[in-house]
This record gives sequence, C-alpha cells and structure tokens, in this order.
Amino acid sequence: MFSAGISARKGSLAIFFLVFLSMMLVESFFDCSSVYSATVKNEARMLFFNEKVEIKSPKSTFWEAATQGVSIPEGSTIRTSENANCELTIGSAGSAIKLKANSLAVLLSLDPVKINLQSGSILALARGLTKGSDFKVITPTAVASARGTGWLQSLRGVLVFEGNVLVRGLKGQEMVVK
Repeated sequence: MFSAGISARKGSLAIFFLVFLSMMLVESFFDCSSVYSATVKNEARMLFFNEKVEIKSPKSTFWEAATQGVSIPEGSTIRTSENANCELTIGSAGSAIKLKANSLAVLLSLDPVKINLQSGSILALARGLTKGSDFKVITPTAVASARGTGWLQSLRGVLVFEGNVLVRGLKGQEMVVK
C-alpha cells in the first residue's frame, strides 16, 4: 500500500526543492557556467554529489567515480554509497532528481524521462515537459508518473509534496497520490 507520508517530511522536501530551484534560477539569470544545468533536451548532468557516487555508462562494464558537471548519457546506471547522495538535472526544462544513500537507478530514457529505481529512494521534480510527454520512476513494485510535480519515491511507497502523482501497481491498480 502506498502512503502519503508525514507532513514534516513534506515540508523538508519542499524546502530542498525550493532551494534547488532558486539555485537554478540564479544561475540562469546570471548566465553561469553550463556545468550546473543540462542544456540539451536528451541530457542528464551531475549537479552535485557527496561521498562515493559512481556511474556506469551503457557502453562500459566498469564503474567510474562521479564528477561535478559530467554529462550522463541515456542508459547509464548511477549508484550511491551508504552516506552519499547526488543531484542531477535532466533536459533543458528544469527537471531534476536526487538519489539518496544506497540507491541504484538506471536512466532508461531522457525524453520522455523514464528512470528505473532498483534500490534506495529518489526525489523527483518534473518541470517544463512538453504536451504528451511524461516523467516516470519505475520500481519493482510500482510506476509513478507525473507532469509538473515533485515527489519522493522508494521501493515501499510515494510521498508527494507538490501536485499529484499517478501511481500504478504491478497488477494494474491505479491511485492518485496528493
């Protein structure tokens, strides 16, 4: 069963995304280096990370240490260690994700955005998507899909802090989480 979570957690998640969006707005206003934003429609870019974060590109069998500003191609796998997290921008419209500690995620598609969260948890912020496009986070138990929404998703459930998210279980059951 999916839960909407605790309101205190919603507040802290909303504050995170407000700070994140403020940083992106300041950057675009002052035309800062493109290292902090994805400027291409089908591009993901490492905005921030701490501790050990690794990336495996779809053409490689080796894990490489993350670097700030690196472009991450579609099909790449990202993993965070025990105390690590990382933030990525996706596309040129301002969508972003934050992978929490002990997470493993595959960027299946960048347009439309489709992320396979295999373990851990993810904060997702879908912004500026074109008509008919969507932003999906897939786990072994459910698929969350939204446009213009922010949410936290783990393998156990979905916590929405802005807008609505359609959650579809593996057996086809659907639920709108607010």
